[in-house]
Amino acid sequence: MNCLVATITIMVAKTTTQANRSRPEIGPLLGKNVASRRKALALTQSQLAERLGVETETISRLERGTNLPSLQRLANLCEVLETSIAELLSQSLINRSDQALMIERWLVTLTTRERRFVVESVRRLCEHFADTRRR
Repeated sequence: MNCLVATITIMVAKTTTQANRSRPEIGPLLGKNVASRRKALALTQSQLAERLGVETETISRLERGTNLPSLQRLANLCEVLETSIAELLSQSLINRSDQALMIERWLVTLTTRERRFVVESVRRLCEHFADTRRR
């Protein structure tokens, strides 16, 4: 009987380990998403740390996925990053507001004429993709 219990325990442990390998760990996922959102808002780690009242190293560890924040700190982080907990824990973070912020940062470096060209090009691409989906 003990041999059967030991065998089942080993099988369950192997299955759990294999299942966990297929899912991303929460620390690195959260860290990557925090870093992405912080950069979309054009914040440095120091600026984010200051707004949260923590050390810069705390933000660094969070973004590397080595430390997880408390629920209260996570809520504060979402407030500062102007996002939701769901977005920070999402496997595909690039949401529309992040994309808009990134594009805005790129556009401000251009002349008026260059911006018009980019906007017109994007409009045409969007129309093309919409037409392609309708077919």
